[in-house]
Amino acid sequence: MNDILFNMRFNRIFFFLLFILTIILSFNYHHGKGYFNHRSEIYADKAGYYCYLPAALFFRFDPDLFPDSIVEKTGYGFVPNTDYGKVFIKYTYGVSLLVSPFFFATHFLSLTFDIPEEGGFSPWYHKMVNIAAAVYLILGLMLLRHVLALYFKPAIQYILILVVYLGTNLFFYTIVDSLMSHVYSFFLFALFLFALNRFLKKQYFGWFILLSFAGSLAMLIRPTNVILFSLFFFWDVRFGREIVDRIRLFFKPIHSVSLIVILFLVFLPQMLYWKYAWGSYFFYSYGQEGFNQWLQPYLLEVWFAPLNGVFLYSPVVILMVIGMFYMIWKRIPNGILILILFFTISYLFASWDTWYFGCSFGYRAFIEFYVLLLFPLGYLIRAVFDKKQWILITGLLVMMVLFGFYTFTLSLSYPGCYRGSTWDFTGYKINLARAGLLSGGYQLHQRNINPVIVEPSNEFSASGSWLIEDFKLAKPTRIVVESRVKNPGDSLLGARIVCSVERDYVPVLYQSAGLDSIMDLKGEWNYVKAEFEIPTWILPECTIKIYCWNRSKSQFLLDTTRVMFYVK
Repeated sequence: MNDILFNMRFNRIFFFLLFILTIILSFNYHHGKGYFNHRSEIYADKAGYYCYLPAALFFRFDPDLFPDSIVEKTGYGFVPNTDYGKVFIKYTYGVSLLVSPFFFATHFLSLTFDIPEEGGFSPWYHKMVNIAAAVYLILGLMLLRHVLALYFKPAIQYILILVVYLGTNLFFYTIVDSLMSHVYSFFLFALFLFALNRFLKKQYFGWFILLSFAGSLAMLIRPTNVILFSLFFFWDVRFGREIVDRIRLFFKPIHSVSLIVILFLVFLPQMLYWKYAWGSYFFYSYGQEGFNQWLQPYLLEVWFAPLNGVFLYSPVVILMVIGMFYMIWKRIPNGILILILFFTISYLFASWDTWYFGCSFGYRAFIEFYVLLLFPLGYLIRAVFDKKQWILITGLLVMMVLFGFYTFTLSLSYPGCYRGSTWDFTGYKINLARAGLLSGGYQLHQRNINPVIVEPSNEFSASGSWLIEDFKLAKPTRIVVESRVKNPGDSLLGARIVCSVERDYVPVLYQSAGLDSIMDLKGEWNYVKAEFEIPTWILPECTIKIYCWNRSKSQFLLDTTRVMFYVK
């Protein structure tokens, strides 16, 4: 009894601390990022998922009532078209539905404390999104732990929770892009699996209603999530006759009719919107985009490419795949099912026109499926723990910690889009350097400035200038200047290597290093090196200037000067 109470208390404390950590990390990440830019919570695709709420509450779907320039400010996530008198939204309303309790709570608080709402786009509404994502993440993880408890001991349950939290890109789509659909779909997948296990155990009708709702809403948010319903027929099945029993259970009139009704009710608001916007109750809003690569799927790219490849950005998934084969080898139920699902969704994603899913951190379309992929990893961990060999146990734990640290660190510094082609690892190395995971950083560019005899009449020499926006892959964060200097006299030079960052010829940052302080030998060639940091707030339209300032009007020799630009 005491053990049960301890586990319950530990469970509450664990998830409470995880929730607080998520809130702190999310607010800390977005602090100082501003609003109406690609780093803000309501922008581009995220604004498209969200705009059903302000469109309904504040503007009654009348494009003439929307604030001026709101389309540009929110990154064209939706289009209030005054010519047609319609508000065009590419995405479905599922995320808006889940966020709506937090939206209306923010609306109530804004009215209560007389806070400007800006049509649902005020700073409070931006912050509200972070709280919503954190809540659905924790709810999803709590539901998932309840399901994991049916298969694994507590230690493995909490290891798996930490792995999916810190070791996958689920973290990024909770903390950074908190209004994308993935953390909400993750919650729905966990809810579906939780309700399915309860229903299969007791066949209580209420659990079937719940799993039907979770599956229907997940399918509305992303149609490929229809795969989730296959679990009803195959989850935990050991023998073929069980599949037949599941089919009979599913098609019992009370179940099949209930599912159809719930599907209809979930899709009805979307159908009404499609009728309003496009004139038809059924409409495909993605235009020419679709699964058009069936015969030439980008499977290797989906798995391994530096352009969002799942194994490259969430390497813990490799252990999940190994776990699938282990389950099949040991004839553990669900092994074949999860492997088939993994290959099926990989093939589906690889057949999509934009197979890399645009600006993403890792392969975001896999995120909701981590609910299922965790089980093979759990069995792999259990197998290693059962061996009771500390070398194996330590090795596996260290590997998972390293994978988690890698993904966690990379996600916090990720710029949002991969700057490079499909198999160009340059952008990947830059991202590693930006995250501090590449020793010494990554060199973006090097420029050599010719040797010069510095005369007393030369106040400025050995100069070069670079426009920051010309660095296409990444903005430099560190500059290293190297040269050799020879002072033929006995007096100090008083000269300095200067790094000046200017905007419209006005310095916004000035740094310098005195040559005398880094020279050891008089009358001989001295190797000199100066390093300068470029803060993140420096704008792309600024110009970096490097030069030698002979402020004491000395005479000396300056050999070839190398100027090297690094990320980190």
